[in-house]
Amino acid sequence: MNKKYCILALILIILLGGLILLYFGLSNKCDNSMKEDNSKIEIVKYELQTHEYYQDKIDKSKYYIDSKEELNAFYNLYSDALKVNENILNNNTIFVEVKEVGSGSIKYELKDVLIDDTVIFKLDSEEPEIGTDDMAFWYFVAIIPNNVIKDIKLDEWVKPSSIKKDISYEFKLDSNNKYEVTTDLKFETLLNDGGSYTSSYYQIDLDNNKVVKIIENYKANLGGTPETSKKVEYTKNINNDLNKEIKTLLDSLMNSEDINDSTNYHCYTIKVMNNSKDIYNTESINKLKDIINKIDLM
Repeated sequence: MNKKYCILALILIILLGGLILLYFGLSNKCDNSMKEDNSKIEIVKYELQTHEYYQDKIDKSKYYIDSKEELNAFYNLYSDALKVNENILNNNTIFVEVKEVGSGSIKYELKDVLIDDTVIFKLDSEEPEIGTDDMAFWYFVAIIPNNVIKDIKLDEWVKPSSIKKDISYEFKLDSNNKYEVTTDLKFETLLNDGGSYTSSYYQIDLDNNKVVKIIENYKANLGGTPETSKKVEYTKNINNDLNKEIKTLLDSLMNSEDINDSTNYHCYTIKVMNNSKDIYNTESINKLKDIINKIDLM
């Protein structure tokens, strides 16, 4: 009888061992399967260096964007340098980390994007022994499918719309680095109803790297009360390179003789502190159009 019990116990031990091995084998298989699934996640990642400068510092540097409204809110905080296709947001969320550095010669790379309990950016940097004396601004971007991040925590990431940016900015022509450029749109839209027109002008603040575009509509209301309405088309932050280009052109036009060699009746007007000048020269106007086009397309 003891011998039978020993054989029975041995059989039970073998069966139990087999079950344990089978359990761990399936468990490892599931783990490996999950790892394989994670490795197949398609994350678009990239980095972008600009030479933008923001005087008003924001204490947050990590953002997640899950709608077109949030994308526009991000552009209002910084700029539209990312130029992201809005349709990406139909099935994805955009994660952006921003970083300002003291030299454009310092290079960064978004090496990896880890997804565990949250989203983690792994950055690599390369800094030369002697750096250039110019500011740089970096955007690190990851576009991640929504189904991948539905159960993770985003405590370190914020929505752009949650940032309350100071909106007390008021443009004043109180510096030699501030200009107002009025286009010739007024002349092109002038009506025979007593003088109705649409005008566009740019408030250019090179001290703070800001440009505000304003559209003004004037309705003569012949026989009634004239009405004027103004709308801010956009407020943009420009980079240092464009800042210098604008400064060079506007100062050159303000300090040189304007020769109306083509009998042009449609002028641009440049205003700076204590000075104003109408520009009729077609070559000068074309240069102004080029620089304004660069601002519009930023």
